[in-house]
Amino acid sequence: MSPGAFIAYFLIKWNQETYVFLRIRVIMGFLIFLYMVMFFLSGIFFFSTKRTILSLLDALSDAILVYVIGAMQAAPFKNQLFPVWALMLVSFRSSINCLSSYGTYFELRNALKLLAVAYLNITHGSKFWHAPFWLFWSLLALKCFYRILARHVASRSLWNGRSSELLQEYMGANGNESSFNPGSCNPDTMEGYKYFVYGESQQSKKNGHGLSVKDLRSQVTLDKIWQCDDSFLPSSINMKGKDLSLAFALYRLLRCRLEGATLHAATVHMNRKLVSKRILSDNAGKELFDILELDVEFLRDSLHTSYPMVFCRGLLSLSFTLLLSLVKVSMASWLYAKIGKVYYPKSELDKARGSLTYSFRYAMHSVISGTELGITAGAMYTILMLEMFEMSRYFISNWSKLIAICHFVNARNKWQKYVVMNILFRFPAKILGHREGIIVTGQTVLLQPFSSRMSVWKMIYFNFKRNQNKSTVHLKVKRNSSVGKSEKAAVIRALRSMDLEGHPLSRDLPSPRVSDRAESYWLACLEELPRCSHVILVWHIATSLCAINLANDRRINLTSKFQKAHDVANFLSEYCMYLLIAKPKLLPETILMSKKTCQDAVQCAQEMLKDCRSYCDIYDKLMKEEQKALVPGTHDDDVNLSGNILQQGALLANALIKKEDQACLWEILAEVWGHLIVHIAPSSNVEAHAKDLKSDTEFITLIWALFCHCGIEKSELWQDKKGAKSGNDTPGLVNQSGPASGMS
Repeated sequence: MSPGAFIAYFLIKWNQETYVFLRIRVIMGFLIFLYMVMFFLSGIFFFSTKRTILSLLDALSDAILVYVIGAMQAAPFKNQLFPVWALMLVSFRSSINCLSSYGTYFELRNALKLLAVAYLNITHGSKFWHAPFWLFWSLLALKCFYRILARHVASRSLWNGRSSELLQEYMGANGNESSFNPGSCNPDTMEGYKYFVYGESQQSKKNGHGLSVKDLRSQVTLDKIWQCDDSFLPSSINMKGKDLSLAFALYRLLRCRLEGATLHAATVHMNRKLVSKRILSDNAGKELFDILELDVEFLRDSLHTSYPMVFCRGLLSLSFTLLLSLVKVSMASWLYAKIGKVYYPKSELDKARGSLTYSFRYAMHSVISGTELGITAGAMYTILMLEMFEMSRYFISNWSKLIAICHFVNARNKWQKYVVMNILFRFPAKILGHREGIIVTGQTVLLQPFSSRMSVWKMIYFNFKRNQNKSTVHLKVKRNSSVGKSEKAAVIRALRSMDLEGHPLSRDLPSPRVSDRAESYWLACLEELPRCSHVILVWHIATSLCAINLANDRRINLTSKFQKAHDVANFLSEYCMYLLIAKPKLLPETILMSKKTCQDAVQCAQEMLKDCRSYCDIYDKLMKEEQKALVPGTHDDDVNLSGNILQQGALLANALIKKEDQACLWEILAEVWGHLIVHIAPSSNVEAHAKDLKSDTEFITLIWALFCHCGIEKSELWQDKKGAKSGNDTPGLVNQSGPASGMS
């Protein structure tokens, strides 16, 4: 029997009672497995195709769920546990969406499934667990409609759904200029930074529709939180709360840019002053990037998770959500206890009454043996696990801590404030081991040896899928590298040397730290390479060849300082290559241009390196080509690049290896890559970064957020020479030509 015929017989034609019951049990197990996969994918793992896989699993699991409920209803026999199992499956489906944003359509689909479960219970259910079943069913129905209501409330709240509308009224072009004076603001104490953080509620409406800042009450501003030095608040909690409030205030400004709200020009100058202060700080790598990570994390949560709905009314709505979960756990336990009284053997029931441990062990034995009680026990324990996970995630989230610090500022009972703050800030981290601030990046290497034993390259395979109007290149990448302190320090050094006064970033390499030749390599590439993707590829090839040369020369032993430069250059090189391959929308050029350049490079590599079996072969092949000869420039230290893209990379690598010692070479490469990734980050394509946050948070998105706050949307590196402009065309901002307080 073919597999297709077997599946058809299994799902349709085996109508005997034994086969029907077996089919339902097998499909239930498979469906629970799918739900667990979806749960872990939605809440823990991050990768580029995550949303696509989840969408496919969502459609598949919904179809299977509808099928299995129908199979239970149409079974030629009655089983009292069918309604319970169906209810458990619908509960699973509801729980695995706990970290995603609640959708009205999703909740209505669950409500329809609950109606089907209700009918199944009427026709098949048992009177022995009548009360707990209907209470559990009612709780799930209540949760569905509460989520729909919470979504509506969040969309209308002034601190979330209508945040940009409110800030445009409060911080717009016609706002009160006395509230936004860059000269009087202090980025150390946040004096003068009257940014809204939380708590805005509206007393009345202006002209029936618009907002009026005068009608607001209970608002908590950034300066108010930072200047609240309460003796009851431990210093660690105080600093964490201040960072959260600053990040949330910046997130609200970032959301204004996403939604096209026009803000007062002075806010950009104040943001530059704020950012510049942290760039110049001694601990800039931590201070700056910790704030940016929280900033982007709040943006991701507001767009793609359920946190805005859970906290739509602050701690009150959080408490109600946690209460629903606790009641759900209680109802599930009560229902299982009622079922156990019917299905436990009498001898085992007497033992279970005297020992909870024995009851649990017997339930686990039933799960393993696959009995009806075991299936029910497995479903119940899984529900308990999912609910506990959901409650813990909400409780330890940055949203709960942010709201707690805001309530702390406004509250009067100091002892009550102290207890709440310690529970929310200290208890979760110690008990649950919560980890934050880990940005995972992808890495891709272009130059890889070709093995005759493999049908594709070890790390890269080239495959065209031709349609009527497009062709694509697929390259394998790895996503297990986290951004370290050295990489952040390289970006900080690049930012410190740049002018952040609101104009496009200068194309020059300012004040090279290594030698004047660093600027000559930089400018030589910019003169010959017109596009972002081309620059990335040439410097990536050059960096890879320099790394191969270093690995071949065992006599060279880099000191720890220069080893860091080597690691930084390779990390940023492979990360920028990953962006070019996997995230071209985040680059400052069109997707078609990036793909075309990448296709040409891979084609060229496949043709030139087809006989290479090792890295040494690749190095020798590229470095000994006649076409790669250096072409003298105007000055002795200048180089011009010619030939195809691999030859250009080889020319650059050859110049670096011949003219620089290894320590200086890697310092130059680390400096160039630090500046290059900074020049790649500015972009006016806010939607691309917002959409990309569905799957993960990219390192380049943090730098992009920084430039957004500084009013910078482009770099002169990628402008046409004839059409380059000296101003800033940032939409959503007005009057930016005035003086700004930048870095000195």
